[in-house]
Amino acid sequence: FARLFGRKLYFLVNSYEIRNNQDIYFFRRYSTLFRLLVWRLDLPGPFALGFPFGLLLPLALAGMVLAGRPEPEHLIVYLFLASYGLSIVLFFVCARYRVPLIPFLIPFAALAVVRGIDRVRRRDLRPLIVPAVVFLGTSLVADSRLAGVDTDTFAQQHFWNGNAYVRRGEYRAGLEEFAAALEIEPGFPLAHLNRGAIFYRLGNENEALAEVRRELEVNPESAEAHHLLATILRETGRPDQAVGHALSAWELDPWMTEAEVNLALVYFDLGRLDEGEEILISLAQRRPDEAGVHEALGKVLAARGDVRGALAAYARAVELEPERDSYQYRLGLLYGRLGDLPQAERHLARAAALDPLRAKYHADLGTVYLRQDKLAAAQEELVRARELAPDQAEVEHNLGLVALRQGRIAEAREHFLRALDLDSGLDAAREGLRMTSER
Repeated sequence: FARLFGRKLYFLVNSYEIRNNQDIYFFRRYSTLFRLLVWRLDLPGPFALGFPFGLLLPLALAGMVLAGRPEPEHLIVYLFLASYGLSIVLFFVCARYRVPLIPFLIPFAALAVVRGIDRVRRRDLRPLIVPAVVFLGTSLVADSRLAGVDTDTFAQQHFWNGNAYVRRGEYRAGLEEFAAALEIEPGFPLAHLNRGAIFYRLGNENEALAEVRRELEVNPESAEAHHLLATILRETGRPDQAVGHALSAWELDPWMTEAEVNLALVYFDLGRLDEGEEILISLAQRRPDEAGVHEALGKVLAARGDVRGALAAYARAVELEPERDSYQYRLGLLYGRLGDLPQAERHLARAAALDPLRAKYHADLGTVYLRQDKLAAAQEELVRARELAPDQAEVEHNLGLVALRQGRIAEAREHFLRALDLDSGLDAAREGLRMTSER
């Protein structure tokens, strides 16, 4: 205890500003004022002159010696410096917690400078001997580089910056920050993994797989890396390659719900429906408030033809996370399969509102409007779907049906011909074209 307590005392008085969640030295690059107020200058041997504490603290202690016995009304300042400093040592020594000491050190440091200059001018140096010894002794401690006090790199800060960019949707900037972290520390944990997740989100499957595999090379026990690799392989049609990683993710972190869900979906894609369903039913009972579990169960039940069971599962997922567009969309499709078009319309419209850039949401909502003979609304949604994804044969076919029902025969014919150009095997478009010839 004494050794560790002494080490924390050393950190308290050292000039190095220990980071907590942000590295104060990293942000000097963004501010001229900051570069003036916070700096470290390498010196010979295990020393580095740092500001503010490396200069301010030795001067302040020398100033206290020069000040002599404190007046009673000044004792509170000394008590604050001692008690607050001790409270930091008892908990967590870092830059931002140490900052409140600075305003109370400045007057003593100023006193040391003013009285020191005055004594030198008067050539009365004897009273400066003890303060000078205090200053030099404190400087040796404050400006030393022992106990690993400044071994941090900027890799962690680049990693945090990357996460911040990702949260803002600035994926390219995130990639650059994670790459910067890896350039400093090639095996930095989770940096390759996060790059893999970004590449996959951007549609670059090969780069995503390469990055996740690099993460596993440096961190083979990462459940998150096995999970992401299994997810990518499953979603790109390789469940046979995904199953081993899905199992590893679950075994490494049995509490990761996403890993267990992913394993169930891998089993589903491998045709092992009973095993997948068993996992998901068990999960739904153990973790009834996990929306992703109910969504996955709904997917499996729908594939097995249990539409009403799937409907109940998706309804629960929507209840838990009503702002998740994919849940609203799947629930809308299930209502459409059951012929409940008003409910299908409600959930598909909600999905399209939550993510207005998904062409398939508008396309399927337009189809539901068409089935209800709401032609103007159908036209609007189908046109929007075509704007977002121009080469959809089914959308062109449905636009042709809208035009046909509204009596715009020539326009309907154009849509049906366009649909056949996109998909020559679309018999419904060929039938629509025949109907225009009969009018």
